[in-house]
Amino acid sequence: MGFLILSTIGLVIALLAQCRPLKALYDLEIKGNCYSKNVSIAVAYVQAAINVLTDFTCAGLPVIILRSLQLKKSLKIGLSIVMGLGIL
Repeated sequence: MGFLILSTIGLVIALLAQCRPLKALYDLEIKGNCYSKNVSIAVAYVQAAINVLTDFTCAGLPVIILRSLQLKKSLKIGLSIVMGLGIL
């Protein structure tokens, strides 16, 4: 969770730092120096990949915990399937 928070903070900083002066980011009448749109797209893709990775990690954690419980194998499989639906 901390990794996701830190990466989101980094994304916000990267987005706010893309134009000098900052007002040129949202006011089209002000002339300023801004990064290429490709940089913004690359930052968005990196953030999306981080979000997907954390989503799969969070969806898979219950399955790892279920392995160590003393339950019937059929019950473990059923619970793993139900909790794995979080991936969808």
